[in-house]
Amino acid sequence: MEKSTETTNYGTGIYADIQNLQDISREILIALIRRWPDNNVPAPTKLNLYVRADHADLWRVWATHTFSDIEVVVKGVQHYTLSATKNAADMAIAVDAISDFNHGRVTHVAVVSDDSDFISLYAKLAEEVNGFDSISPESSIPFLWVFTDRMGTRSALLQEFFPEKYVHIVDHRVAFQIQREESEELDRARREESRRARREASERARRERPRQEEAVVSEQPAPPVSQVEESPVVEEDEQEPEPQPQPERKPEPPAEPVFKTEDQEEMTEVERIALQLIRDMPVGKFKSTDCQDIIRTNFPAHPLSAADGPRFGVMFRENVLEYMEKRGVKELGNQRPRQYEMTHEAKRSLIRS
Repeated sequence: MEKSTETTNYGTGIYADIQNLQDISREILIALIRRWPDNNVPAPTKLNLYVRADHADLWRVWATHTFSDIEVVVKGVQHYTLSATKNAADMAIAVDAISDFNHGRVTHVAVVSDDSDFISLYAKLAEEVNGFDSISPESSIPFLWVFTDRMGTRSALLQEFFPEKYVHIVDHRVAFQIQREESEELDRARREESRRARREASERARRERPRQEEAVVSEQPAPPVSQVEESPVVEEDEQEPEPQPQPERKPEPPAEPVFKTEDQEEMTEVERIALQLIRDMPVGKFKSTDCQDIIRTNFPAHPLSAADGPRFGVMFRENVLEYMEKRGVKELGNQRPRQYEMTHEAKRSLIRS
């Protein structure tokens, strides 16, 4: 089939399976679009989101506000049977991607999903570019498969057979860094705008001051020629008393320097450990032992790095957990072994701080 190019918009269409991405879908999209990969794939011009039908309006509001420079299309996926829910979004993505490509609405296709059912879409795009049943290693297929950094979500066969140059893996934690940088940039812009407004107001006041002084002088009446100013007579009782000498004040001794105690230094390092864990641990359930590698890598001198097994769990609960709970990390009941939950609230606290 010859692809129509009359209305071609040279850009990439993103087709994101939101139900497959689950609770990290927004972070994945922000990290992908804000830090678009260098895979010889043009920047995105169209964003297609496949969501639950009853959530379509919510996603449309969020996406159009977050990505105002991209065309956003939100499609509610209706599940008609319990047995076909898995493939409903996959089929919609494949049909829309081929239709957009053949009608020139996009020149490249980027699928965002950890599902391994899009090999056929890749093969169909290769057929559209190279002819029927022709996939040459020298050819460039206008396709990008975006995976997440979640563990155990990709098929071993897919990793073995699918070309690596058409794969891009997104770390969802980058989104929090991007949002923090954007927030800081917005604060800087606001401060600069406030400083500019104050400078302009000061400059206007400086230019208007001579005219105001001239107007005040012209309004004052001239004194009569015959009038002679006389010094006011001060009665003896009304004369001001002579100033009394003030006693000499001794200089105050300099304030003694304040030093942090060892406990304070230890508390500060523990708080840094808590922030590092919130930054690096993914959203979801975890055990205290899941934090060991992060602590050993970033705080090798801390006693927690040398602790192991039950002792590590006790030290984690007694020293680090309280700081993580203040930022939204939760302990999940009285389970054995103890389990905790990294929440989106805890991740957002990094942006506020």
